[in-house]
Amino acid sequence: MSDVSHFINGQRAEGSSGRWGDVFNPATGERARRVALGGAAEVDRAVKAAAAAFPGWAATPPPSRARVLFKSTMFVLATNTLASGGLRFYHIKPIGIVAHQSAGDFDLALLGFRLLEMGFSPDRIIGDLAASDRYPEYRQIGVLDRTGAAAASTGNKAHPWSGHIVGENYVAMVNSASNSLPRLNTAWPI
Repeated sequence: MSDVSHFINGQRAEGSSGRWGDVFNPATGERARRVALGGAAEVDRAVKAAAAAFPGWAATPPPSRARVLFKSTMFVLATNTLASGGLRFYHIKPIGIVAHQSAGDFDLALLGFRLLEMGFSPDRIIGDLAASDRYPEYRQIGVLDRTGAAAASTGNKAHPWSGHIVGENYVAMVNSASNSLPRLNTAWPI
């Protein structure tokens, strides 16, 4: 069994919370990996690293940023697929990204893409997905369109230490972070 640590500022970072979450192979039920659960120290380091990187990132031409994001998303997809024992919860098309976790639902992702194709805004898509979902209170869903507009929703019955932040050109969702963090609503103060 292997351990999965955090990745902050381009480097692997051990967690300071001392807490771990097990990842099970859905086909066999066996424990496949452990993932480090983040605490306030990891969040602070990640936010500081992101703030320091932002000026250079903002000055990068949009096509170059798109290539970097696409490649990093492919890495996350591959890593997530391996870490989860073959499950995939992130879906990408040239029109945008629909991500779901904490009780993900592939059909909702497909509906999200159909709405993106029809030109709906991410905010509208989040509302429409919640209205069509039998269990929105258990889900996290994020939508990012090709213009950089973004929206997300974290259900009030998702993991107690979960939440999301949204900004131009990004959506970040976390669940099972750590009980040392305050309950997240829709954003962390930065």
